[in-house]
Amino acid sequence: MASRSSPIAHRRRLSIELLELRQQAGLTAVEAAKRAGFPAASKISNIEQHKWKIPRHGDVAALLDVYGVTDPARRDELLLLAAQAGDRPWWHGIAHITPTYDTYIGLEAAARTLWGFKSGTVPELLQTPAYTRAVLLDQTPSMSEREVEERIHVFGVRQLNLTEGSDPVDLWAILEEAVLRRPIGGAAVMAEQLDHIAKIAVLGNVTLQVLPLDRPHAPPAAPFTIIQFPNPTDPAAAYLETADKSLWVDDKAAIEGLLARFAWLMGLSLSADETVTMLSEIAAGLRTRARSEASHGTQQR
Repeated sequence: MASRSSPIAHRRRLSIELLELRQQAGLTAVEAAKRAGFPAASKISNIEQHKWKIPRHGDVAALLDVYGVTDPARRDELLLLAAQAGDRPWWHGIAHITPTYDTYIGLEAAARTLWGFKSGTVPELLQTPAYTRAVLLDQTPSMSEREVEERIHVFGVRQLNLTEGSDPVDLWAILEEAVLRRPIGGAAVMAEQLDHIAKIAVLGNVTLQVLPLDRPHAPPAAPFTIIQFPNPTDPAAAYLETADKSLWVDDKAAIEGLLARFAWLMGLSLSADETVTMLSEIAAGLRTRARSEASHGTQQR
């Protein structure tokens, strides 16, 4: 990737910058809002907590005045960041993308490293179109063909972050073995999916591990992804998937806890080489099963 960024990442960076400038100026949110002519301090809070949609040039310029930013180059840098934060991302207008998922796609596009644990299904960055279709229609049989195709398209574009350009994102993913053995879409679809994972697993920027079924462990309550950014001053973020919702974690202590949990899972899991061997073995068995099912179906006809 020539550029690792997105409007959502620019907005988050701008929020961090403005918070730091207010703190350096020694102002409270109430004082800053009053001096900038904002109607309430909540506007400052929304800005600093990345809750604004499109940063307004006038608002940012007013805050730079309040915070005493007079250097022309520094002002231009932050006002450009505000303009970039207001651009529409490539997924703009796709109906099924929620605000939480919108943030996830945007920060994922700007990531240096992704650390993730997944149970239930294959991570979206590793799914084949046929597998994605099977998962979606299994979860929501009434989903329209248009929405299925939209989601497949979104997954496909996101997956380019792993494979395109001279500096693709680094991915370290841990999957439960049950994910690989659950024949979603049937044996043929699952065999293709595992072959695809094995192909991705040997890329230099990708490390995959499987958490075996026979290892005693207490798995996390929910899948999670930790996102780290190229700029060391950008704090990491974590995305948690629960049964009924997804949520963001920005708290430093919470993220450190998830990193520790990830390290613990790494120690319980198969090595990268052992993982590729397991993928190949399971896929071979599924291909045999698919041929048998196809032969049986032909005989019945």
